Amino acid sequence: MGWCEFLVKWLLYFFNLLAVIVGILLIILGSLVLDGMGDLKSDSNIDYTNVVPIIVIVLGAVIFIVSFFGCCGALREINWCILLYSLFMFILMCLQIALVVWSFVEKTDFLNSMNNIVHNAFENRNDDADNPMNILQITFSCCGYNNYTDYTSTVPPSCCGFVETDAPCPAVIYDTKPGCQSVFYNFWDDNLGYVRIGGIVVVVIEFLALISGCGLAGCVRKAERRNMA
Repeated sequence: MGWCEFLVKWLLYFFNLLAVIVGILLIILGSLVLDGMGDLKSDSNIDYTNVVPIIVIVLGAVIFIVSFFGCCGALREINWCILLYSLFMFILMCLQIALVVWSFVEKTDFLNSMNNIVHNAFENRNDDADNPMNILQITFSCCGYNNYTDYTSTVPPSCCGFVETDAPCPAVIYDTKPGCQSVFYNFWDDNLGYVRIGGIVVVVIEFLALISGCGLAGCVRKAERRNMA
């Protein structure tokens, strides 16, 4: 093995190992966001809020699988496998770039749609335990759209974190709670920031892995030509 193959081979292995770790972290991040949504993810009126974390989880899983086989391919030095890996890595990098661009371009519209979700939930609230507004208030420990004063009569038990619809809700619990609009907005604003930062890191790693893969394929091809000569 020449120095070219040796260097590029282990660079490819290293960058793919990083990509495997990042893939796992993306799966964890997406899962945490879904978990943070609590029972909201089962409500048909707002289930499209799951799209971003699900995309992150799927992307993380694909990155993990491709990078894992990339590590194996780097060790075996099979030229067609390395080229196929480079193609998949290029596609992944393009998808990741698209996600990062979306997080910048569509951020305002996406966050506004999150505000609309809370507004619609508040306007269509009722006393059912599985009503979206009650689920919001329990999941995010908030009360009302802006605060508890949005309720002109009785403050619902969900503002105190109670699932029971007939449980008393003392003012000492709900009067310091923030409104669900700001809490839900900040939740998605923060997580979009994590997606953006993580996406940029992944794109850099994928680009380096792609360059290393192409470089190793070139080195293997040169070695094969020397052996045939």
